Amino acid sequence: MKKDIALRSYLLESAPTMTEEWYESLDKKSSEGVYTSNDPDVIQRLKAQNYEFHLYISNVFIEDEKSFFESFNTWLNKVAKDQQHLRTPIQSIIKEFMNVRKQYCEYIRRFAELHDDITQQHIDMWNEKVVRVFDIIILKFITEAQEYASNRLRSQQEMIHELSSPVIVIKKDVALLPLVGDIDTARAKMILESTLKQCAEKQIAHLYIDLSGVVMID
Repeated sequence: MKKDIALRSYLLESAPTMTEEWYESLDKKSSEGVYTSNDPDVIQRLKAQNYEFHLYISNVFIEDEKSFFESFNTWLNKVAKDQQHLRTPIQSIIKEFMNVRKQYCEYIRRFAELHDDITQQHIDMWNEKVVRVFDIIILKFITEAQEYASNRLRSQQEMIHELSSPVIVIKKDVALLPLVGDIDTARAKMILESTLKQCAEKQIAHLYIDLSGVVMID
């Protein structure tokens, strides 16, 4: 346990250096998205996220896995919803997780060289923990980012459908609903829900539906 605590302290002390080394190692020509930005604010934010990652990940050596992830999920959820990362290809993000994983194995080796009482068994145990935790992190990140992107896309589609079926008030309690384009089952459901909501809000008693712009109705 003392060796685990000592390793954690070593990694925390090395965190600023690890962040700078990682950023300098980025292949900014072949990488994409957030990793190639020249914006000082984006770069500073990226480094801050990486440094914060080290503050969390070092705890994996002194905590059980369940407790570690209860805390680490805060960082994971925040970065997975970060706009710069959402615009970055997922394969580029996975690549950098793997690079940081490699970096941790290297720092474990450096730590072992500083202490004569660290055995190969300790090194293997720590490396195994790093590989396992990083594999879980990568999977969790992909799942969280995909779910967030899907929810955002769904919200945008709902907004588009609502805007494509506007209820236009003609007079007091009479309105017109002009429809354009194809209407399939999914869009018909969306139109029905949106139209009823708009009519209730505008207190419409009579609604005329203009289908002259509809090519096909499922």
